[in-house]
Amino acid sequence: MRWSIVVAVGLFAACANSSKSGEQSCSTADQCTDATKPYCVMGTCVACDGPSACTPELPRCAPETQSCVTCTADPDCSAYPAMTHCNSATGACVGCLASSQCAADAPVCDAMTKMCRACTADTECDSGVCDLAGGTCVTESSVVYASPSGTQNNACTKLDACALGKAFMLVGATKNIVKMASGTYPTTIALTGSQPITVYGAGATMTSTLAITGSATIKIRDLSFLGDGGLYCVPASVGAPMPTFDLDRVSFDTTGTTSSGPFAIQANPCTLDIKRSKFKITGSGGEAIYASGELANSNGATANRGTAVSVDRSWFEGGEPAISLGNSSVLHMTNSLTFGSTPMYAAIGSDPSGTGTIDFSTLLDWSWYSGNGPVRFVVTNSIFYNPRILTTANTFTGGAEFHYSLLFPQHTGPLGTNNMVGIDPMLADPANQDFHLVTGSPAIDAGDPGATAPLDYEGTVRPQGARRDIGAFEYR
Repeated sequence: MRWSIVVAVGLFAACANSSKSGEQSCSTADQCTDATKPYCVMGTCVACDGPSACTPELPRCAPETQSCVTCTADPDCSAYPAMTHCNSATGACVGCLASSQCAADAPVCDAMTKMCRACTADTECDSGVCDLAGGTCVTESSVVYASPSGTQNNACTKLDACALGKAFMLVGATKNIVKMASGTYPTTIALTGSQPITVYGAGATMTSTLAITGSATIKIRDLSFLGDGGLYCVPASVGAPMPTFDLDRVSFDTTGTTSSGPFAIQANPCTLDIKRSKFKITGSGGEAIYASGELANSNGATANRGTAVSVDRSWFEGGEPAISLGNSSVLHMTNSLTFGSTPMYAAIGSDPSGTGTIDFSTLLDWSWYSGNGPVRFVVTNSIFYNPRILTTANTFTGGAEFHYSLLFPQHTGPLGTNNMVGIDPMLADPANQDFHLVTGSPAIDAGDPGATAPLDYEGTVRPQGARRDIGAFEYR
């Protein structure tokens, strides 16, 4: 009798220390050899011992099975700081379900990833204005809204947009952004003073002039100018602080016939900061940029002061010339294109007082005339190519020096070092405006090894090869 009782007790103990059929028993986690069940919980190897052992796709550790399962509510996602919301459609934890759950620095809930991201279009913002540079939505309270159909009687709000002239009149310290609805605006705008203004004009076109007299910085984003439409800037008086036009993704299709020639931008003098913009000049005598300035001992000026022009990742088609520099104006151009200037006119022209630099750019046709005399311009990592002229002619003449650049045709070696002279750059199809390098181009991996330019005209990362490529485009 005593023996049978001992056997019964032993069998009970064995049952207490065993797992369910097919499960591995354990006393510590290192005894769990199945990679899918690496945790030891109450003597059994299981898939999870809490939410930290699960993934955002299966975020909840179910206590009844000790396995990772789908979420049922936001608290199930508490272990994932960047994914605190439960997507009931998939059972996974996500960063957001609506843009209202996103922070100001990443204001849009992406429909595909369900993660908060930067805005990429005005339509993604409640205010209708996306600051693409920062990827943030502009607050509606800081915006004045204009429409081609708006009148002086409208309130200039998002739901009651007004005439463009009234919108600019309402700009002030707290409302310093003008949002132009899609459409055509024939109204001339003449601004004065120092109040900075940012204009957002995606889908909008001006067929008249926007002018600033004073010292204000006027930022313009995604606006188009057509015909006689363009920009004009001048200080309030000789020697006074200069105004600034800051342009990004602005286009000009200038075909007007004004008495002074259709200038897309006329600066007398100003600061011009131009990025990712496009100029097409087809009017007689037209220029993309007419940059002038003040001359000492003339009209009350005590010193020479010209326009400062900075151009990056921009396109210049046509012009007589495309860019004109006068009265001590300065040009700094990078990652840009010039082509199609009217025969007998250079793409870039300068009087003897102009100075500047050109880097990683491609200039076609008669590219540049800067006058003879001392070196005033430095060209680096650029292509000068004129398919129009005879092979006995030179593409460039004037006071400049070149480094790590290619000139074709060119028979008189320019000042400078490490240049390729008289060698075809091998562009894809310049006659049809394709200025990319093709396989075998001597411009590939031929840039200055010390150059640091991060992007090309299209935004492609430089370099794509051993070294940066000469010209506006990286070969890829």
